[in-house]
Amino acid sequence: MKYFIFSILFLNSAWVFAEELSIDLESIESVETPSDPNLLAPADKEFLKAVRYISRDTRSISTNLPYTPYRAMPAYITAKNGDRIIPIGLRPKHEGFVHEIVGVNMRDKSVIHFAKGAPPTSIATSTFCGYKDAGQDTSEKGIAGEAQVTIKDAHQQVVWNFLVKRPSASAGPNGSGIDIQNIFYRGKLVAAEMHVPILNVKYDGDACGPYRDWQYQEGMFKADGDDAAPGIRFTKTRPQTIMESGSDEGNFRGVAIYTEGSETTVVSQMQAGWYRYASRFRFYTDGTIIPDFGFSSVENSCVCKVHHHHAYWRLDMGIDEANNNSVEVFDGQNWNPITKEVKQFRNKDHRLWKIFNPTTKRAYILEPGKMDEPALDDPYAKGDVWVLHHSSGEIDDGMSNGSTEAGLDNYVNDESVSATHVVLWYGAHFTHDSGHEGEIHSHYIGPTLRPAQ
Repeated sequence: MKYFIFSILFLNSAWVFAEELSIDLESIESVETPSDPNLLAPADKEFLKAVRYISRDTRSISTNLPYTPYRAMPAYITAKNGDRIIPIGLRPKHEGFVHEIVGVNMRDKSVIHFAKGAPPTSIATSTFCGYKDAGQDTSEKGIAGEAQVTIKDAHQQVVWNFLVKRPSASAGPNGSGIDIQNIFYRGKLVAAEMHVPILNVKYDGDACGPYRDWQYQEGMFKADGDDAAPGIRFTKTRPQTIMESGSDEGNFRGVAIYTEGSETTVVSQMQAGWYRYASRFRFYTDGTIIPDFGFSSVENSCVCKVHHHHAYWRLDMGIDEANNNSVEVFDGQNWNPITKEVKQFRNKDHRLWKIFNPTTKRAYILEPGKMDEPALDDPYAKGDVWVLHHSSGEIDDGMSNGSTEAGLDNYVNDESVSATHVVLWYGAHFTHDSGHEGEIHSHYIGPTLRPAQ
């Protein structure tokens, strides 16, 4: 029988005890400085302000409010004169009204009606796919929330120790979902950081998009428990994002931590326009780490079209020490050293990647997820694995020119990745077809990192 006890101790520390594992958390109050607000998705206040401007436009909303406004894609449009335009979807409540996505000029409060009923990279038809939009509050970029987490076994021996940052406080101009830093397993360093700074989506035939999404705007999900730090909650029951519950409703925003048996799950739900994303890390007592991502959406017309999600994990490795790691790739028969920066693809030989400390010989194997589609089937995906020399300026791909594709190839510059500080980028690719919605919500995608035997 599982049981939990919760108490607040000194220094805002919190403990949750289970039969197999216990977790110690110390709250930390700090946050990355927010980016230029004109380059961010609309926060709740701006969205609601835009909706009020629409209510003055007789072509859009009459006095009986026949439309339900929703967050649309793209998140914003920058006009030639620099004006910020916020696309707002207007889903009709009654027959006889037309579904439309309008643009709201936040400078002069004017409402733009697009020629085809939606911006060029969106569509608004009578067909909707996705779950019902709960319309709950979201978080802005820059909301503080991080904590030091210690996981102990039944003998009170420390198994895992790491810093967790909630998505709103995560690194990178677009955020990076749950941001895990300084990861130690049984007192030995495994990685400096693991997160997802790049997330994009491409539609077949460019029916919509393509879009570069953001990973800092948190959405509500179901997590019952006790808050031990801002946006950090220990739960007594397994948290449920939209992936598990099939519902956009929730009672918590931030990162939920749950332990059961030998597994500790760290999970959050994010949103970007009509998309819903679940960011998750699972830590096991045998040293295994499974970072994965789930994809869903609320009602809109675009996601009825077949599209492809791409998530790129940045795995800043540091086995035993940050500046003395090497990498090998398994080609199906042999392990081959990688000495220079390179981009590689998964293939039929079931490639694996080994990151190891050449002095201590301790190693981790990076294994692609079974549901992760290969980049060779989709040129937009660009690649599956990039092995790079660490650079402090390469937190994301630096693509600020409007491109949505992952620009990691720009970092392949023939630098050494032998006995040095290495970073692996891992891309997981997934086809989202509304015709198989139930199947889609039964799994996540992402790699597995296992200690080498």
